[in-house]
Amino acid sequence: NKSTTNITSEADNITYTIRDYNGRIALFENSNPNPKTVYEIFTASLPQADKEMLINGISVTSEEEAKRLIEEYTS
Repeated sequence: NKSTTNITSEADNITYTIRDYNGRIALFENSNPNPKTVYEIFTASLPQADKEMLINGISVTSEEEAKRLIEEYTS
């Protein structure tokens, strides 16, 4: 009797949000209120349009996409 286990990748179900967290850019997973990562990028130093986007939150589909977007704020 052979049993099979169907394993689905949880990565397919994760949504990421980049938003302001205590004045810094932070990355959140799904609806978790605690950030996965907080970056040393202060939102006060960003242009007003970027600040507003971060207050509302920027949704991305992968952690790699999130990191690319965050890197744009540091350049």
